[in-house]
Amino acid sequence: MLFDGVALEDAIANEAVFVAAIADVADVADDDVTVTIDASDRRRLASGIRVAYLIVVDSQDAADDLLQHMANVSVDDIDAAVAQAADDAGAASAFAAVRFQTVTLKSLFSRVLASAVP
Repeated sequence: MLFDGVALEDAIANEAVFVAAIADVADVADDDVTVTIDASDRRRLASGIRVAYLIVVDSQDAADDLLQHMANVSVDDIDAAVAQAADDAGAASAFAAVRFQTVTLKSLFSRVLASAVP
């Protein structure tokens, strides 16, 4: 995902904002979400950031359901989730101008990470 309107340093310092926002729109627990934040390499978004995320689910059916759910999430849903998560984290001022731009993946795929069950 690409965002603009937030400094890279603020985004990294408040990584939990993106974890909470993605968990919210995906309807999963925060513990199921991992994010990596870095600078966007798109020239027109020189001040933008890239947020790569991984959501761990326990079955292929859950992964398929999640992909279908995420395909229906709107830009407004993502912007609202980030704004709410930033407010909850006390970081609203750093995220006041943040806007979701695009998903950078050319295709979506799912990988189920399952733990061994005795």
